[in-house]
Amino acid sequence: MGKNEIAIKIGGEAGFGIKAAGLILGKAIFKSGAGVFGYSEYPSLIRGGHNTYQMNVAAGAVASATMGVDILVALDKKTVDLDKDYVTDGGILIYDGDLAGINLKHAEAIDVPLVELSEKAGGIIARNMAALGAAMYLIGLGLNKILDEVAVAFRDKGQETMAMNKTAVELGYNYLKNKKTKPRFNINEWNLENKKSERDEIMTANEAAATGMIWAGCKFYAAYPMTPATSIMHVLAEKQREANLVVHQTEDEISAIGAAIGAATAGVRAATGTSGGGFSLMTEYLGLAAITETPLVVIEAQRTGPATGLPTWTEQSDLKFIINASHGEFPRIVIAPGDASEAMEMIQRAFGLAEVWQLPVIFILDKYLSESDFTVSDRERKKQEIKRVGFVSDKELASLRNYKRYKITNSGASERSVPGQKHGLAVFNSDDHDECGFSSDESVNRKKMMDKRFAKVKLIASELPEPIMYGPKEAELTIIGWGSVKGVVLDAMQEIKKSSSPISEMGYLRKEQTGQPKAENQENRDNKEVSFLHLSYIWPFPKKRVQAILNKAKNILLIENNKTGQLGELVRQETGVEIKNKFLKYDGRPFFREEIVGKINELMGQ
Repeated sequence: MGKNEIAIKIGGEAGFGIKAAGLILGKAIFKSGAGVFGYSEYPSLIRGGHNTYQMNVAAGAVASATMGVDILVALDKKTVDLDKDYVTDGGILIYDGDLAGINLKHAEAIDVPLVELSEKAGGIIARNMAALGAAMYLIGLGLNKILDEVAVAFRDKGQETMAMNKTAVELGYNYLKNKKTKPRFNINEWNLENKKSERDEIMTANEAAATGMIWAGCKFYAAYPMTPATSIMHVLAEKQREANLVVHQTEDEISAIGAAIGAATAGVRAATGTSGGGFSLMTEYLGLAAITETPLVVIEAQRTGPATGLPTWTEQSDLKFIINASHGEFPRIVIAPGDASEAMEMIQRAFGLAEVWQLPVIFILDKYLSESDFTVSDRERKKQEIKRVGFVSDKELASLRNYKRYKITNSGASERSVPGQKHGLAVFNSDDHDECGFSSDESVNRKKMMDKRFAKVKLIASELPEPIMYGPKEAELTIIGWGSVKGVVLDAMQEIKKSSSPISEMGYLRKEQTGQPKAENQENRDNKEVSFLHLSYIWPFPKKRVQAILNKAKNILLIENNKTGQLGELVRQETGVEIKNKFLKYDGRPFFREEIVGKINELMGQ
């Protein structure tokens, strides 16, 4: 983490406005020029439970959460009990006076009368804002930026509510200032001015994906609410009038994918979204989209399973299921972005690919991606040109004596008509069919249609972007992973590059907390380097590139948020390369940066 990065964590009971407060603080710091990454945790309860929001704030880019926190804002006793041991050496715990008796040998506890200050401002509900003011003071930033963010956050709540929350922030800030408490982490020393464009912003991968969907020309989105995919529907619903799209909440996930397929057959770009349980229900209709060669984008935001699992926690456990979902065999494309910027860019490409190749494209997110707050820079906000392709025109239909919707072509893709076109017969048949779309169970025709659909695979594989290799080509250790592990691995690589010390000496947490041994042969380890092969376009599998890189790798480490190492199994299936070193996590939590650094130290010290 280092002197140019700090972690701030706010914890309390659900209803205390934990994430709302954290995001206000994060945006205020972000607009001061810092990079920000925000991560939230909450239980699957309708009311109550313990919520936390953590933001890692850095002078440069940051895309992961750390276990260690420099400032812990405890709005209840449970936060103290659960998180006090993760306060870093020299860190600070902010707590109310009724939590007296806390003993922190390695950090400082500061008593701030949050309840008293919030009641003075107008109501105890504003104690989270009083805590924000205190935190803002400790990091050396003035009040103006956070007061501006409070105004934005409460602009629809009325002037009285806005004034109460602004007052609470000011009281929390001035309480520490008047006590002549010295700011502990002076962000002003980072020289952040003019490092950001006014169009840079903080957004989740769900928000970024929704933006990309609008840019891609999506005109119909059907879904049934399911964490963590639900906020995509919320964002699209808010913008449906200005974007001229229809957002339809269906009675279940089966209806959602059916409605999306119906809209796609009518010629519009359509999508549906859900999590693993909902996707399980969608699988029969996924086959319908495949056999009718209907362009469709399906968003699958993973959470822990099976069954209900841990509904509000994260995992990467649906990969093999997604690649093989539905009965029978048919081609599909599977895309898994690694952050919000990639979600915005790749969802646009997903709609284009679905339309060109007339098949389902499955877009994989997970709770960590879907609900974490990323910094998206202006240069990463790229709206791609919309190219509608694959349609047969009225003029062409008029000149054709016998239009064949499923005409066999070299590419496997055939021009399609839409219902209502003059001279065009639009046939959509769930039975296997001949070139015109009429049912046929003849063996020769079946083979022709299967070969037609699968003719697309080789061409798709040649056109998809290849996996990105980060770091040196000839590294001592090559990490391979997919999707949401991207940010934490890249941040860990930067830590390794900045410091040759093992994690127990890096100032995050003490050795007894990490469980990581000090690396041996430290002198020999200092000059070793790490590279990272990140897969986003996963199916069709990029066999040649992965095989070429891994065959040359000196040592390979697989990192995945699941129990069985599903990408590793896929790599062995497709390339024959068996990865022996695996770092797998499946407790519902994402990888924290210290864990990756510790594992790298462990392997590099061998």
